[in-house]
Amino acid sequence: MSMDEVRSAKTGRGRHRRLPAELVLGHMVFGIAAVTAWVSFVVIGRDYAAWTALVFMLLAAVLGVTMFLRWIPSYRPRATRLRAGEEGEPPRNLPIGVVLAHGAFAVTALVVALVTVLG
Repeated sequence: MSMDEVRSAKTGRGRHRRLPAELVLGHMVFGIAAVTAWVSFVVIGRDYAAWTALVFMLLAAVLGVTMFLRWIPSYRPRATRLRAGEEGEPPRNLPIGVVLAHGAFAVTALVVALVTVLG
């Protein structure tokens, strides 16, 4: 799949509004598998557990980057502030700070795991 296909993913009603459940679930499952493998590496101290954790981290990272690239075109920051007493639409997006912090934490964890595995 090319970058243009990832960015311009469309549904029957134009630009996508939600990420596919399979993508989100896969990201979560690979992340949990990575943490589980890393904990087993810390407990038993075997190199294969660390390499397994690193593979799961890389798979989760690929899915995470894919989600981020698909999310960017649909992200709309709140354009106006409401006056007192006015009701507006509830927010539909994750706050950009949360997304960026999650990505920064993931990159840091991946680098630490890679440095640990390589020695």
